[in-house]
Amino acid sequence: EISLQLISRGQAAKQGRVDFLLEYRRPQSLLIGPAGGQNFLVAETKPISVVARSDTPRQASQNVRPDPVADVLKQQRAVASPLWAGATLQLNVGESVERDHQTILGFSVLNNSKRTIEVLPPQIALSGRAGSGKGSEIKAEPIGIVDYRMTSKRLGPGERTDGVVIFERPTFKESTEKLELQVAESGQVDHPVRVAVPFVATSTGGTQ
Repeated sequence: EISLQLISRGQAAKQGRVDFLLEYRRPQSLLIGPAGGQNFLVAETKPISVVARSDTPRQASQNVRPDPVADVLKQQRAVASPLWAGATLQLNVGESVERDHQTILGFSVLNNSKRTIEVLPPQIALSGRAGSGKGSEIKAEPIGIVDYRMTSKRLGPGERTDGVVIFERPTFKESTEKLELQVAESGQVDHPVRVAVPFVATSTGGTQ
């Protein structure tokens, strides 16, 4: 099976002709040598038309598994007017879903400056104060990120990106601690934007 992908940048003529050339040479032997290798023997082949007719709409729908990450990202992108926090780099935290002991959190980032920026991957931290009084220090314990998705990392002036971050939150925290989402741009990594995240997800998903 060979897949070919053609991408048009819109610079060529509309009626421009494109040709693909594929050279395929069959191996000299179908037997696997002592050193190992690929087996080119196919156990069974079915025409695509036969497979398509054998699958009923009900069976096809059962084979499609729900993607909670895509659902959260779609929901976040649908928010027309997020409540932004921050100055030149602005951040919004959306809905969160708990699935298989993991939290899927939606967020949006807005470039409110007059220059192009590059957004770094999101971070989750459990922050609080070590001790009490004016001399107490602020502590921030990073939470491991399982995965994240962003529609874009490079933002022009006024542009927005939406994303989701997947992490395993701690099972408990102190009353003075809070869970925060941190996002920074590559040129100002020491000045991230922090927004509090609900410790308990706003909704619960199913199990995989």
